Parts: sequence; structure tokens; C-alpha cells
Amino acid sequence: MSIRIPSWLFIALAALPVNASGMAAELPAELGFLSGCWRGEIGADGSRIVEQYGDVDGATLLGTLKTIRDDETVFFEFIRIHRDGPAVLLTPYPNGQAETVSFRLVELEPDKASFDNPEHDFPRRITYRLLPGGELLTRVAGVVGERTIVEEYRSLPVACTN
Repeated sequence: MSIRIPSWLFIALAALPVNASGMAAELPAELGFLSGCWRGEIGADGSRIVEQYGDVDGATLLGTLKTIRDDETVFFEFIRIHRDGPAVLLTPYPNGQAETVSFRLVELEPDKASFDNPEHDFPRRITYRLLPGGELLTRVAGVVGERTIVEEYRSLPVACTN
């Protein structure tokens, strides 16, 4: 009796990034400060942001983000932090867009991660920093026209409800 393995499985496995030992390359453990649920207020209009990130386990970290204003979701985003060969990329999918750009991890500390794409207009850089009081500071910076735009917001850790 022989076991037949579908050819698509070999293609899928070949596409996985691997390290020198042949195992799938994991994400850096330092990204673990993102894991969990976060909530904060942004803007003077009372908008709030809710983010949730899974565990740093394996080669992909998944997250979601939504902005709520007047009890309505006005923006949402799926976020994938993943390996592409030796590079670690953040790939956002704003409002569920299928085609998007990626940002390369350019700075990593135990409480800070910066992702950059100098060829993109806005944002060009996305930085997450865990502040000493436990707040998550997110800074998004880039250029629109000839203006440099910087947006920052702070979120507190909250219990994950779903």
C-alpha cells in the first residue's frame, strides 16, 4: 500500500521560510509585547481604537484593528507580521483590501518594533513601543504631497473578549 501525497502540499511546504536546521523560521520573540488586546482613544471626536494581536508562535503573527466613532466601525484592518526569507514584514490589509504593501522590520528591541517602507507615501514607517506604564504607543509617519504627517495614539491593555 502506498500513500499518495498531493503535489500542492509540496509546493506549500517549499514556500515556507526555513532556518539552517530546516525548521520553519519563527518570528523574533521580542515581538511578544504586541500580543493581547489594546484599546485607546484617538482624535478629538471621541473615536476609539481597538487592536488585538495573537501570540508570537511560529512564522506569522496576526492582528486586527478597528476604529469606532459614534458606535460605528469607520475603519478596520487585518495585520500580518510574517517572514519573507530572512526579512520580517508587516503587511496590513486596510478595510479588507486584497492588494497592499509590506513594511520591513528595521528596528527591534524588547519593547519596540519599527517597520519601514521608504517607497510608500503614507505611511512610510509604523512603530510600536511599549511604554513603562504598560501603554502601547503606535506611531504612523509618512508623506502626503509635500507634508510630513505623524499620527500617534496610545492604547491600554484590556481583557480580550472574543
